[in-house]
Amino acid sequence: FPVTIWTGTKAKSGAAARDTDDDDAGEEDAFNRAVPQRLNVLQEDVLAARARLLKERALGTHRAADKSLLPQAALAYEEAYKQTHGYFSAINAASLYHLSGRSADAVRLARETAKYLAKEGKAYWELASLGEAELLLGNPAGAQKAFEKALSAEGATAGAIATTRLQLKRLAPSPGMREAEVLSLLPQSSDIVTGK
Repeated sequence: FPVTIWTGTKAKSGAAARDTDDDDAGEEDAFNRAVPQRLNVLQEDVLAARARLLKERALGTHRAADKSLLPQAALAYEEAYKQTHGYFSAINAASLYHLSGRSADAVRLARETAKYLAKEGKAYWELASLGEAELLLGNPAGAQKAFEKALSAEGATAGAIATTRLQLKRLAPSPGMREAEVLSLLPQSSDIVTGK
């Protein structure tokens, strides 16, 4: 992913020169906010790598599924979440706990994810994760609202939508919903125009 590097002041001339200090202070403030966020995402990705491998083995992404690995994958994602407080790890842990029959843990993490993303969710993956959390909480109306927002959000690509639909298919049937109902919450990428 792109990394922003603070390069110091920029040379300006004319009227813009008077604004140099304000502009530089604003850029430095933006940098100081962005770097910890990007490092946290990188840390979460590294910590969640083992969980991802376990998830792929448990769900049979590349070979025969070994469902006995679901609790281990969920726990590995939860450990990454505890260290980084990242929504990506939290929602993956919640979904894997759901699939392994540990509904209390699934609901706990889905609730934490939904609480955070209801305030912070603006990009595709944040809104899609909010939809997934709402689904795990048994709130299909909230899930549909989040998925509708996700379709027009930054990062709403055909590939991202297909990945989310695969995750929804894995979760179906969800509390009180059949597979077709779950998948109807997020249209196939061929049914939408994202403009991106």
